[in-house]
Amino acid sequence: TISVVSLVTECTTPLVNNRWFLYFHGKTESTFYTINGAMMTIGFLIFRFLFLGYLVIYILLVAL
Repeated sequence: TISVVSLVTECTTPLVNNRWFLYFHGKTESTFYTINGAMMTIGFLIFRFLFLGYLVIYILLVAL
């Protein structure tokens, strides 16, 4: 159902955790930190804003 589909938005969570671990261990100058940050930002935009926004609008339209 809709709650299972919305779990797709959690695919960015490992990237957020990786970013925190890299920051905590002082690896903010590494290439991996930069790539991870870019992937996290793009993934967050796609899955959290666009996909979740689409789901909310879809639910509202179907409910009406």
